[in-house]
Amino acid sequence: MSFSSLLQVSKWIKTADVPHLEHAVYMGRASYMAGRAAWNDDVRGFLQTVPNIAASIDEFHSAVEAGDAGAVNKHLASDRRLISSRDQHGRTALHKAAQLGSTAIVETLLNGDLTLAEALARAADKVNDT
Repeated sequence: MSFSSLLQVSKWIKTADVPHLEHAVYMGRASYMAGRAAWNDDVRGFLQTVPNIAASIDEFHSAVEAGDAGAVNKHLASDRRLISSRDQHGRTALHKAAQLGSTAIVETLLNGDLTLAEALARAADKVNDT
């Protein structure tokens, strides 16, 4: 799924599409839901949890930026979806850890998301084959 636009988020609120709304929050689009109202009880309940989810994502990304492997592991133990979460600028924790040279955190993130690790291995194989 690509990044969510404000228009898409509005549509998902109207159609009570909580899974897409949840994905949008993890993709850094929590601000699109701030102050929004919904007719559907499930969506209304979800919208109330958005600030807590966004805070958890922010704390996780802050732990990555600080190079705090213990805090990163603690966050991942409580919510594995944080591995692929993005900040409001679209950056993943893996982007940040790699940029900062935090090898231990990069390994933790790759080992925690085998689909990502497999994709990177396939990309490396393609580069080595050319």
